[in-house]
Amino acid sequence: MFRERMIIDDSLAVGENGYCIRARMPWYRGLPLSSIMDLALAVDGQAAPPQAITIETDGVQRSLTQAAQVWNQSWYVLDDLIVRVDGVRLEDRDEHEVDLTLGLRIPYLPFNGSPLTITEHYSKMMPLRSLRHD
Repeated sequence: MFRERMIIDDSLAVGENGYCIRARMPWYRGLPLSSIMDLALAVDGQAAPPQAITIETDGVQRSLTQAAQVWNQSWYVLDDLIVRVDGVRLEDRDEHEVDLTLGLRIPYLPFNGSPLTITEHYSKMMPLRSLRHD
């Protein structure tokens, strides 16, 4: 659901320490950050190491492990989630294939006694731009 909106157009950017994209929630209402069960990002088939990924929302940057513990801050449907990958360089070319997979736990929808979970994947070709700062 809403997967074609997961990756914000033209959001792939490179900086001194790595690269980032902007992502949107593939669900119809906001969820706590702890609802992110899985986040995988690959560019041109090169998977980002999970320990190199951080996310930012509302100006606060966290590792995926830290985000899993955050129940009191939500990722809202119209808010961009900045997904950063540190220590990984991209090839210098005009366009790159970006693959994003998001697994979400929907805490308010029980399914067989547990919260409903969804996993969405989307891929798109994107131009590369430079960040003014990391």
